[in-house]
Amino acid sequence: MRSQPALVALGKALFWDVQTGSGNHQACASCHFHAGADTRTVNQLSPGINVQPAGDNTFGNALQQTGSGATAGPNYALAAADFPFHKLADINNRDSTVLYDTNDVTSSQGAFPTELTPAANNNAAGQLMSCHSVPGAPFQMNVAGSTYNTRRVEPRNTPSNINAVFNFRNFWDGRANNTFNGVSPFGLRAIMADPTARVFTTDGTTPTAQALELPNMSAASQATGPVLSTFEMACANETFPALGRSLMAQRVLQTQPISPTDSVFSALPVGGIASGGLGLTVTYSDLVRAAFQPAYWQDNHFYAVNPSTGQISPVADASTGFLIDELNFSMYFGMAIDAYERTLISDKSPFDLGTMTADAVAGEGVFTGKAHCDACHDGPLFSKATTFQGDTAFAP
Repeated sequence: MRSQPALVALGKALFWDVQTGSGNHQACASCHFHAGADTRTVNQLSPGINVQPAGDNTFGNALQQTGSGATAGPNYALAAADFPFHKLADINNRDSTVLYDTNDVTSSQGAFPTELTPAANNNAAGQLMSCHSVPGAPFQMNVAGSTYNTRRVEPRNTPSNINAVFNFRNFWDGRANNTFNGVSPFGLRAIMADPTARVFTTDGTTPTAQALELPNMSAASQATGPVLSTFEMACANETFPALGRSLMAQRVLQTQPISPTDSVFSALPVGGIASGGLGLTVTYSDLVRAAFQPAYWQDNHFYAVNPSTGQISPVADASTGFLIDELNFSMYFGMAIDAYERTLISDKSPFDLGTMTADAVAGEGVFTGKAHCDACHDGPLFSKATTFQGDTAFAP
């Protein structure tokens, strides 16, 4: 790392910039905008597509109805009467008659069903990704005889990213590994199984593949997942090097207003907020060069990586290869967002400040006493699934 402030600024920009969404106008923050979580109620219903052994693409119950009796389907506006999704005649008796049941999930809408236009996979530097629409069942609706795609909805709801950097693993299923490999969510397993799971250093003429193993960075591992997910942010066939080529020459947050008092962007180590408040005066390439050591980007040659061996070789031009800073874009993305999320810490609650009410103190006594809640929910974050207490790597 070359500059911590630049790395945090890069992470905040990548987190909030809709340009990262491969033409889908979707950012990480699209689902993490409200105290780090998602509070939207329209088009937030997902059928049981993760049900095992076979997914269910039908919305609602057997009659395709929600709990309120309305017709279930894509782009549905959730109502209070739709909850709970498993209704009993007697809520105090789990063996009572089931009045309503569905395997649908209240979740988070993401990207429209699209595919990367083939010519855009090695697009000209500075050209945003070009995607085209594809059939997106079951996230389609018929209006006046015509079929329209809605945004796909994830099978799991968006958890808050506040304090997420303290989680030993991330994602609901824990697949975002504690060790960040610079390429994907899967840590050391990916390094051992995939010879292309490498980042690259260079002296300007000769690149060297490097297995990256950064511990206690599950937030970085997590960050590399959604940006390539066709449900969350990407059009199909997207790759990190192609996304890097698309973004590196773009002016940061160029279509989005920025407050002149923004705690990060008002104190940039390079550039500043653009006149009129739309975006910054610098490009993503400028921030990358300010944040990372030259060994991770100082090369103007194009290279191709053999998918079978991981061997990197020089090629003639951009039609068959990528620059080093494009090949390393996944590392920039994960490390920068991790650095930004390390600043998103809830450390001023009444519990943290020692200002809890008498009722809260009494509740804490039950929590840590006869209820034994702290058997699993101990420590300052009330979880045994967090990283080691006292780890100085988590200082903002």
